[in-house]
Amino acid sequence: MMFVFSVSVMTPIFVDAQQRSIGGVMRGREIEIIQRRGVKLKYVLREARLRNGKLELTGHIGSRSFTGAVVGTTARATNPIPRATDASAPRRSAAQQNAERNEQTQSLYASTEAGSGCELVYLKMSPGFPAAQLGVVLAHQDNPLGERINQEICRIRRALDARSDAGPAVEALNQLLKQ
Repeated sequence: MMFVFSVSVMTPIFVDAQQRSIGGVMRGREIEIIQRRGVKLKYVLREARLRNGKLELTGHIGSRSFTGAVVGTTARATNPIPRATDASAPRRSAAQQNAERNEQTQSLYASTEAGSGCELVYLKMSPGFPAAQLGVVLAHQDNPLGERINQEICRIRRALDARSDAGPAVEALNQLLKQ
């Protein structure tokens, strides 16, 4: 185990050498990270850029700067067949249920909730960060800036995957990170 000190709060940040990834919740341009021992960190995003065909996000914890390359994204999935006891479950006749059985089986894993498609963003972090990878979940309630930042990250990721120009989306993301 090694100790890293956060300059802004002058408290030790415990870093386990074995820790490969940690998670955080994005509200606005801040990502709140809670480590194993309950120590809270705020990773504040401040700049986006394209480097070697990947989106990199630079931010800071206290006065220390870190960069994370976006290496993956994931959407939230929901169960398209709610339990019969759920209040929101639609009521159908036996004939309707038999007719829909094949459709339900085919679409079992195809349903997703409304969202950007990038509700979970994985960042490969620069050396010195408390973990090698940071998984960032978007907080959906009362978080309009976070949602717009997330949408731009997703737009850039899709443009890069399609090998199209992501420059305008990176500029738009940088404008949001200045707010």
